[in-house]
Amino acid sequence: MITDNLNGSLKHFLTYWNDKRGLNLIPTRADIDPMDIRSLLSGICILDLKYADGKFDRAKIRLAGTQFYEMVGYEITGRYLDEIMPSEIYEELKSQLCTSIESKQPCFRHFHWENGPLSQPEYQQILAPLGEPGKPIEQFIGMHALISSGPYARQFQFNTRFVA
Repeated sequence: MITDNLNGSLKHFLTYWNDKRGLNLIPTRADIDPMDIRSLLSGICILDLKYADGKFDRAKIRLAGTQFYEMVGYEITGRYLDEIMPSEIYEELKSQLCTSIESKQPCFRHFHWENGPLSQPEYQQILAPLGEPGKPIEQFIGMHALISSGPYARQFQFNTRFVA
């Protein structure tokens, strides 16, 4: 099971998201209280989804914890994902988000980030949808955790798995 390989902070985040959704498919943004997950806030992000012609088009970063600054090397709050990621990585992530929007399930990413100040850090991330029942998904809440840092033989690794 994918949760067996998750970092402890990500397990806590996923448990919190599941608890907040209750009997619904997904929780609403109002269900999420930052004070409940105070210890996770540095790794939390919130993405606002933009749609064009009824289809997911772009994601704007509404909030990014300090770990994202450490990963990328600059402030990313208020920027679009496609502005900060190489295009091939963004296209894979966009496809993953589309699948998660359709399934209303969180998704998991395990990746190395080569484009920041740290020495080839390895991350795990969960992106989980938020929204009102019967309406399109409006936001994702995400949590990412640094797993290790150091030299790697491979360049970028992008693994997509759904965790529901």
